[in-house]
Amino acid sequence: EGAILRLIEDFPTLKFILIGDSGEKDADIYHSVAKRHPGRIAAVIIRNVKNNANAKRIQRMFARVPAESNYHLVKNSEEAAEHLAKLGYLHAIQIEQIRQAS
Repeated sequence: EGAILRLIEDFPTLKFILIGDSGEKDADIYHSVAKRHPGRIAAVIIRNVKNNANAKRIQRMFARVPAESNYHLVKNSEEAAEHLAKLGYLHAIQIEQIRQAS
């Protein structure tokens, strides 16, 4: 969490997209950072690496945040890219590159 907070403080005019996985504490850390810095986190993307109790807990946590917070629990990189494209952060060619690399 400390490294993310330092980046946010070092670059006060930028918004951030936080990408992690459901295996550890990424979702909790990112949620904490987003609450501490409202408006600075453009999206939180968590890849579901295991369909387990932690993933279900993350789904419940994400369901409680406003939709405009752009929290997404995704199956794979392609789904993450599609969400980011809808937000205007990726282009169609980039999504295709991600599909081909998957």
